[in-house]
Amino acid sequence: MSRRGTRGLSLIEVLAAMAIFGILATMTNQALLTALKIEPRLEDRRSALAMLQRAVTQIARDLENAVPIAPAEAGWALSLGEDGQEIVFARGGVANPAGLPRSGYQRVAYLWDRDAAALDRRVWTHLTATPRAAPRTDRILSGVTALTFRAYSAETGWRDSWPPAETPEAWPTGLDIVLTTETWGEIRRVVSLP
Repeated sequence: MSRRGTRGLSLIEVLAAMAIFGILATMTNQALLTALKIEPRLEDRRSALAMLQRAVTQIARDLENAVPIAPAEAGWALSLGEDGQEIVFARGGVANPAGLPRSGYQRVAYLWDRDAAALDRRVWTHLTATPRAAPRTDRILSGVTALTFRAYSAETGWRDSWPPAETPEAWPTGLDIVLTTETWGEIRRVVSLP
């Protein structure tokens, strides 16, 4: 019986195949190691983005429920603090699942804590200030390097301060919110008020 039709691999062919396999294995290993090194950084970025989205959503939700009700002692329905770095307003739509004798409105404030580089949300359970009505303060975003609010109305245009001195009961039709963070830079949101 003759073996003319079958031919095996030469030693050089086997060595060349092993060399190619070794190169591919090394490249795959390096790609895997790089992906494993990047994963923690990507998770940090994902977490930071989720926190930013929650904060912006919270602000938008509160402003969508803003109502032009002026607390008796304040005389205004919405106020922008000095340099437009704080906003205080009344918010409706507050759930009362226990049916407690309380209002469906609350006073809400957003302010930039410059020293802590953070955005804080303050909530009072009552519209009017009382000695026992201390606000609950929640830190909703860290790494905030700047925050500004501007109010808009057709009569006054864009203003860094609100309410206008001549009409303290005025209600703006829009707000421009500029939030600057260490991670994401400047984020601008224009919100239409009800």
